[in-house]
Amino acid sequence: MVEIIAGALLAADCEKTDPVRKRNDAARGRATSMTEALTGNVVSWGTDNVFDNVASNNNNIERIDFVYPGGIQPQNALQLAVGFSVIERGGSDTFQIAAITGVDGSGNPTSYGTLTISALEWGPGLLATDTVIVRGPDTSPYEFEPSGFVEGQSVAGVFFSLSDLGVGVLDTIYGYSLFGGDVTGSDFDLIDWDNPTFFPTATTGVDGGLDLISGGILWTPDGLDTTGLLVPEPTAAVLVCVFFLSVCSRRRRLDEQARA
Repeated sequence: MVEIIAGALLAADCEKTDPVRKRNDAARGRATSMTEALTGNVVSWGTDNVFDNVASNNNNIERIDFVYPGGIQPQNALQLAVGFSVIERGGSDTFQIAAITGVDGSGNPTSYGTLTISALEWGPGLLATDTVIVRGPDTSPYEFEPSGFVEGQSVAGVFFSLSDLGVGVLDTIYGYSLFGGDVTGSDFDLIDWDNPTFFPTATTGVDGGLDLISGGILWTPDGLDTTGLLVPEPTAAVLVCVFFLSVCSRRRRLDEQARA
């Protein structure tokens, strides 16, 4: 379940293969879509200024949904310690997160828990990366072109347990959504991402500069009994979580100007 407007701005770890000619090659292969960049298994893939509406290298996205269609239902207090990590380049940007408490038959969120803001809770940077920012369509033939180059950004993260998101024992959630720092409202207000009353249309890098990288994984403490946590419970011995990504984006002014 993916909703993306053409003009995606992606980021990839790179290597300086020819410093004289300033050539940089992708070190971990190529991500050809926003979905692949944000749900792949390469930690250095991702995006840039994901909730920014106005910068020259904005993504103009209003909400990102990581949906577990079967649901997550903690069976006891110990299972409230499982949760999600949000990881970005730089480890300093503001964003908000809310648990998805209801979905329709297509997996679209229909209700939310409380918005939780994260501004100064990033952990220490663990990995320094040089990054090539590329812009291009999110449809074949994926002709992305370099849009920027950022050197020496560290990768950092913040962890949200189910308890942090206001989830209680036997409550069912269906994943989580990420928002810019200036989004307001609660519950049903967060569904209509195209409503400027709750989703401002002039978000700057202060509230929208999240440089999000690949994520969506449900983390569990080592040795925790996860019986009944996922609905339906996986048959495999290893807890494997399948989720969908939905990116809710406004049409980019850059694309509109190109068509004019």
